[in-house]
Amino acid sequence: MLKFKVDYNDVRPQFRAIETEQDEQVLTAAENKQALLHPDRIREITGYILKNFPLKTHRAHMGAKGFNAMFAVSSVDAAKAYYEAFRELQKDAEEKKRLKVATIFSFAANEEQDAVGDIPDESFEVSALNSSAKEFLSAAIGDYNAAFKTNYGVDSKGFQNYYRDLAQRVKKQEVDLLIVVGMFLTGFDAPTLNTMFVDKNLRYHGLLQAFSRTNRIYDATKTFGNIVTFRDLEQSTVDSITLFSIGSRAKESLIVDFINQTNLDDIGDKANVIDAFFKFAQAEQKCEAEELIQSEALNQEEARRYIKASLKREYATENGTALNATLPKMSPLNPQYKTKKQTVFEKISAFVEKFKGVGGDI
Repeated sequence: MLKFKVDYNDVRPQFRAIETEQDEQVLTAAENKQALLHPDRIREITGYILKNFPLKTHRAHMGAKGFNAMFAVSSVDAAKAYYEAFRELQKDAEEKKRLKVATIFSFAANEEQDAVGDIPDESFEVSALNSSAKEFLSAAIGDYNAAFKTNYGVDSKGFQNYYRDLAQRVKKQEVDLLIVVGMFLTGFDAPTLNTMFVDKNLRYHGLLQAFSRTNRIYDATKTFGNIVTFRDLEQSTVDSITLFSIGSRAKESLIVDFINQTNLDDIGDKANVIDAFFKFAQAEQKCEAEELIQSEALNQEEARRYIKASLKREYATENGTALNATLPKMSPLNPQYKTKKQTVFEKISAFVEKFKGVGGDI
């Protein structure tokens, strides 16, 4: 897995108050839902995406194939508003320069997530959609049919086939931008997708799962996944990362490595996520301890004893003779002795700060 880079976008000062709101009850109030769907806001964000899409997806250079993107939005109403805005803002552009935009959803999901932030599963059953949402979905699938010469619909079988065909076209980069509410945010792998635009409150497990759509390895030109948020998700991102640490906390770098090297789709609830993190952290701890001992040519037995004691007390200390005993044979009168001791102490201190509380053995 690749790392992902998060851009907390703030180009709309007149909507700053609602975009930075964290209280779910406030966000679900009718007037605030309307504020988030204000035509000016929708148009500004759509314009921003159109302007920055080539750069974010590496298509800025003439002839570059680049990557494609996903746009996670808060509701069916938001999907409709953005879909129509893209169509309106691109109507005068040359056909070859227009982004191919598609959308998919199966029910009117809202902003709320459960305790660990899981994104509600969307089924292939669209009967729960109200008439307006169903009419919009039918029209959007009609646009898709016209573009790709297909014949899908909103009946159960037709919608399933639309889902499968859409997934393949996203993977093949035949669709440039996919607008979603909940579908495709979990369990969907498309290595050609490198960017996710977000106008949706995400948190914890769901945030990490959604962001991870962008970090599938592809080739040397894809070095990280791009996340561009139109809500203030900075604290939610930090909270999502620290979800994996408990008590006496492991360092953020260790948690980020876990996220970047783990397929979170294969992990179920919070308990399983945390178990997976500790197994990962303990393996990393053992590996890095060995690397530290070897690179500094330390006394194996004494170094392990000192590191274990430091992990148990959760800090390294220069008091006593334990640290001295870890050092390679060198006279205390040697001018390099003091420097070596300080270097080893700093490295072990950093190691302990990173791995304290994860358990396991070295």
